[in-house]
Amino acid sequence: KNIAADASEAIFDVSSAEFSFDAGQYVRVTLPDLKTKDPHGPHRDFSVSSPPGALSDGMLAVSFRHSESDFKEEILSLAPGAHVHVSGPFGSFTLPDDVEKPLVFVAGGMGIAPFMAMIRETLAGSSPRRITLLYGNKNADSAAHLPELKRLAARSPHLSLHTVFGVIDEHSIREHVETLLTSLWLIAGPPRMVSDVRQTLAEA
Repeated sequence: KNIAADASEAIFDVSSAEFSFDAGQYVRVTLPDLKTKDPHGPHRDFSVSSPPGALSDGMLAVSFRHSESDFKEEILSLAPGAHVHVSGPFGSFTLPDDVEKPLVFVAGGMGIAPFMAMIRETLAGSSPRRITLLYGNKNADSAAHLPELKRLAARSPHLSLHTVFGVIDEHSIREHVETLLTSLWLIAGPPRMVSDVRQTLAEA
């Protein structure tokens, strides 16, 4: 399904296999019958955007930006019922055990994907976690999952959403995040953005 002007969320049925993951992890998706020779091969790594609870219905979702790669075009053209290989999960970018400590998520572009799993999981249950999401993107139309995030923030006091259409810098961090020094920060997005945010926090 479309989640922005140039991004989609693909949903796979994994009910035929034993599969589990923690929100924030990623999987490797392989197209065993890729019709063209993509220079990067027949597989890609994607952050899981659906919450672990969705596995009870056998559903696993990944989000990605469109591109002209043969792999992405093949994913978008698959018919319902087509087979792919999903392996994993991988990674330790996951929620902390302490549910009382405020969380700040800083997402740049498609860095929002792992946070979607975390947010969906947190808001689906009775967790007391409080999340501040600072979401940076070039514009609103291409901000993946933004309509859903706005709906979730509007009806839940546990999620505070702040968007930055441009570069996330020290000014935007200090403007939107009140608990600068008392929160646990998780950052995902382009390497330059991640480095700049880390530097800002180190100097705070």
